[in-house]
Amino acid sequence: MINTAQFLPFLDSETSAAERKYQMLRSKLVFYFEVHGRNEAEDLAHDVIVRVLRRLNEGLEIDSTDLVKYCFGVARHVLQEARKSRQEVPLEDVPEPEVTSIGLGGLSQVEMLVLQQQILDRLSPSERDLLMRYYLEDHNTLASDLRLTPNALRIRVHRLLEQVRDVTKR
Repeated sequence: MINTAQFLPFLDSETSAAERKYQMLRSKLVFYFEVHGRNEAEDLAHDVIVRVLRRLNEGLEIDSTDLVKYCFGVARHVLQEARKSRQEVPLEDVPEPEVTSIGLGGLSQVEMLVLQQQILDRLSPSERDLLMRYYLEDHNTLASDLRLTPNALRIRVHRLLEQVRDVTKR
């Protein structure tokens, strides 16, 4: 186990200043992971510090002013790893939705799914494809694939969703 107090001398030669810098760095890392929707932000921040400390102990030389930037570079990689390691639940383990009455004139969830499918069937194949890709792919990549600006893509999707909403209001 690595003691994070070993990290302090790399931040500042004065102990009290190093402790303040450590707490500031740790809180910024936690905030970074929270902003990116990670519930385990504290653990991920600790993991970043442990990884950086391990590299410093291996002889990596980083100026204390660049150490924070280096930590955030490591944090970016830790975030990518955390996103990739999400536990996937087998389809068999996903519970069946309850058939209950919900909005839209008291339709059951099954009836609502049928209605959604009918609405999607009214869209052209290219419009359906655009909606599916919009929710499954990176928006900037999709916009460049379609030779649109990200804002034009958002507007196009918004208009499609308005068409869908108009159908449900009838």
